[in-house]
Amino acid sequence: MAKVTEKLTQSQCERAKPKEKDYKLVDGGGLYLLVKANGSKLFYYKKQRNGKIYNYALGNLKDITLKEVRVLANKKLAEVESISQKTELKALKITFAEVWEEWIENEPKQTKADLELLSRRKFYFKSFFKSFANEKMRDITSADIIRALDDYRINKQKESFKKAKTAISKCFDYGITMTYCDDNPAKKISLEQLFRGIKTKNYAYLKTIDEVIELKKRVINSTSITPPLRRLFLFQLYTATRPSEARLAQWQEIDLQTGVWTIPEHKMKMEVEHTVTLSSPILKMIKELDTHPHSKEDYIFKNSRNDKEYSENAINTMLKRLGYAKEELTPHGLRGTFSTILNDKLDEHGLSSDIIEACLAHSIGNRTARSYNHAQYEKQKAKLLEYWGNLLGDII
Repeated sequence: MAKVTEKLTQSQCERAKPKEKDYKLVDGGGLYLLVKANGSKLFYYKKQRNGKIYNYALGNLKDITLKEVRVLANKKLAEVESISQKTELKALKITFAEVWEEWIENEPKQTKADLELLSRRKFYFKSFFKSFANEKMRDITSADIIRALDDYRINKQKESFKKAKTAISKCFDYGITMTYCDDNPAKKISLEQLFRGIKTKNYAYLKTIDEVIELKKRVINSTSITPPLRRLFLFQLYTATRPSEARLAQWQEIDLQTGVWTIPEHKMKMEVEHTVTLSSPILKMIKELDTHPHSKEDYIFKNSRNDKEYSENAINTMLKRLGYAKEELTPHGLRGTFSTILNDKLDEHGLSSDIIEACLAHSIGNRTARSYNHAQYEKQKAKLLEYWGNLLGDII
């Protein structure tokens, strides 16, 4: 037989003494009195919903009687069940597109980086809209997602597939939180398995230091490139950062005394703060720029036409005008150039490939190893970037 819980009495509640640890006196039906070690006595109503346990605070014994709290518990039960029924009914009908719009609406939109991330997600949404956007959230499978993104796989665009899958996965995570679905099928997709045997396309890049020096000369000598855009390009080249990280750099992120640029986590691809010690040539350029009026929140490189930060296509357009086709060089490919040249010169600079990866903000080892080696990596990263700056030469 099931154990019958005896109902509490008002006097029991009042006589209950605190112990070394908090403990509960159960009244039944989810209602209980929590007697805390500090002497306070609090009524709670416990309800399990969609596999999760919720504890609703109903009041303090000093302010409400046991009889009153039972009435309150019944009202809470009716309220919770009503909400639960409405949520479950909605979950049975809600489509992926509806959850997507709700999720996007609740995403942060405070910074330029936030808005750009939302813009990219909306772009990727188009790639799977026709496939399953109007399907019920709970009916979508991993196979549906793979079929929707298959063009990326066929065209060997692993990075684009990954970004689209990540956006879908985050939407499903939101859906699980809101109890619209119970599972995230995107997390079951293995990119390694899916792209096994497929040689993916890398960003086009220059492979020798002579090619880089020639590019730098073209940029500096071109009369069609405005000074702010020229400085943005050089900043990205010398720091080996991603185009968006360089483009959205703000004065408040750079310590001109130490020469360290700290990129906040919300601007980083891996959402981990990244530091860049500016090499002598680039630090000199930044200090010269610092003599111009600006606020700490200002972007360092602003388009002279509208006094706003440059668009994500600005450097790409500049390279095309200089005669570089996208098959020869892309802005992101400059990071591949940095890696290729410095890996070829390991004996010359005396640093490991791990330090090259660290400069590129790629993960090195496990989290414990990264934390333990943080201070040493920073010194070695600074040394490598100074070497890179010397290879590229002064900015004239």
